[in-house]
Amino acid sequence: MRVDGIPMRTIWPEGNRAVGIIDQTRLPHALVKLSLETVAEAAEAIRIMRVRGAPLIGATAAYGMAMSPTRLGLI
Repeated sequence: MRVDGIPMRTIWPEGNRAVGIIDQTRLPHALVKLSLETVAEAAEAIRIMRVRGAPLIGATAAYGMAMSPTRLGLI
């Protein structure tokens, strides 16, 4: 998608310990970007519908699972 002519994704990696999302609960009135750094934050984003649609929910869940071992010190 494009926002003000700039290509943008709805989810993107932010370094190796976080993922960025667009808070879809704020659309269309505001474009708010959030950084998810923990499994709990990813789960909350899914639960309260900050991310919407099956592909984006799946991607958020996958990123959350990928963040899990690093946060627990397993990797």
